Amino acid sequence: MLLWIDAADKGYHSNRWLTFKQALDAGGNVRKGEKSTLVTLFKPFQKEAKDDSGQPVFDENGEMVMQDRCFMTSFHLFNVEQCENLPDNLYPEIPVLADVDRIARAEQIAACSGVPVIHRYQDRAYYRSDADHIVMPEVVQFDSVEDYYSTLLHELVHSTGHASRLAREGIVSTSRKFGDPVYGFEELIAEMGSAFLCAELGINGDLQHDSYIASWLQTLKEDNRAVFRAARYAREAFEIPGVA
Repeated sequence: MLLWIDAADKGYHSNRWLTFKQALDAGGNVRKGEKSTLVTLFKPFQKEAKDDSGQPVFDENGEMVMQDRCFMTSFHLFNVEQCENLPDNLYPEIPVLADVDRIARAEQIAACSGVPVIHRYQDRAYYRSDADHIVMPEVVQFDSVEDYYSTLLHELVHSTGHASRLAREGIVSTSRKFGDPVYGFEELIAEMGSAFLCAELGINGDLQHDSYIASWLQTLKEDNRAVFRAARYAREAFEIPGVA
């Protein structure tokens, strides 16, 4: 996601990135004065749980207890458009979807999700977990068609947290409320998930309303690893059947 944001900010058309050494190994070089983009690889894994004496821990069924851990490392990457003399195959033509194709694919994602979308002439978009449906304002109420679909994709990511799908706490919890940490974390997941989908479709919609942004910014302030956990959940939402 960080690479997608940086590419959009700097106007890169390619989604190919490499390290300084990889550019040299490919026979090219990074242009003088170019700045790298720092990205973090976050990879979850499981490790055997051990007690205070260092012995393995077993559950009531005699199965070894596993603990969730994560491996994290950072890379400084350059977009291929920051490089020179690279092989031609590293500069592929990037297909650009016509507006009608982007919209058709977004509509297909919504249809395949199986979540009903109800339109009402009002100013709020939301997902109702108890009814398992999405309520959207009319398309004409948005500043652009892309704003409408980026908002719809945001709500579709919320719907993946339903108990029948990924059962995320921010959706299934009955105690969640606007502005609390659980709510803020779920909003961060939805915004990252919709960003993944928008990047895949080539949709450039605006971010969510300021009140939503404030909730997940507070989450990031309280937990500096929240963005990595949210990215993992967002990726799960992005990859379930019917979403992408």
